[in-house]
Formats: sequence, C-alpha cells, structure tokens
Amino acid sequence: EIIHAWDEGSIDAGACWGSARDYLLKHGGAGNPALEPAKPLISSKVLSDWGRPTFTVLAADRTFANNHQRFVTYITGVLSRLNDSYLDRLGLINPKNVERWGATKTMSDGSVSYVASMVDAMMIGGEVAGSPSELQLFTQREALDAFVQPNVTEQVSCSHFGTSKHYTGSIMENLDESSALCKET
Repeated sequence: EIIHAWDEGSIDAGACWGSARDYLLKHGGAGNPALEPAKPLISSKVLSDWGRPTFTVLAADRTFANNHQRFVTYITGVLSRLNDSYLDRLGLINPKNVERWGATKTMSDGSVSYVASMVDAMMIGGEVAGSPSELQLFTQREALDAFVQPNVTEQVSCSHFGTSKHYTGSIMENLDESSALCKET
C-alpha cells in the first residue's frame, strides 16, 4: 500500500523497511521520475540508540489464542528459535548459524538460507520468487545488523514489553506514545 500511495503522490514521506523502503529510496514520488527519490530521515538503528526500538508485533485476541493454543504455541516457538539462531549468527553455539544468516541464497546442504527467505518474503511486484540477486541478499543481510535484537528472556520480561499502565516497559511506552500521536493527527 505504501508503494502505491508513494507512486500516486498521496504521501510525501513514509515509515517503512524492506522492499518498500528500497522502492521509496529509488523512485520519485507521484509516479514522476523527475521528482527526487525519498531520503532517509532517521534509521531504526538511531531510534534504537535513542531508546525507541522499532519492532514487529504479532498479536492475537484472547478468543483466537484460546481456540488455537497449539498454533500460537507453535508459531511462538518457531519465532523464538529463529531469534536465538540470529543472536548466534557468529556460530558460537551452533556453527550452522553462520551459514543460515549469511548473504547467500543456499547453504552447503542445499537448503535456502534465512536471509534469502526474508528477501522472498518482502518481494514487490515483478520480482521472481526464489531468485534474489546478490545485491538483494547483501542489502537484507546488512539491514539485519541495524537492529538491536533482544534475546527471548528479555523479550518476555515485563521491563521489555510492559504489562499495564501501572508497570510499563519500553515497548508498552512506545505503543502508548504511538497511539497518542495517532489520535492527535
């Protein structure tokens, strides 16, 4: 949606990452190649350094979670293992993690690397699945290093996420501030 809005000129700025960010940085707005491409105003790394981490939230309401406990447990476990694998991307615990998080399409065992899978997940129209360029792989791998990734114990702690208005953590504070900003605009 952000790419479409950029092309039609209904926005003149955007907060995005991945292929949408790459698109805005390469193309002039309003579908006019004479217009300058977007310029980064601030990176997620800078925001993180300021104590304002960027993040992706997967949320489920209580009814869904109660009705699909097995799935919620499964997806949480998958994401936890991916997170742990990324935190060990230097291979100190598992040497295969170096290859999993490298800027290559396939690993020595023939399986697709995690970075290549991420590039495929962020494709835009016209790109061919399963055939990322070396530049796409390198760019995505480089972007991963801009994030500050807390480990699982830190992620589930009250000081990281927060539990209520009475006890807030960094993410809860960011959600509250973002919500207030949205109400103002």
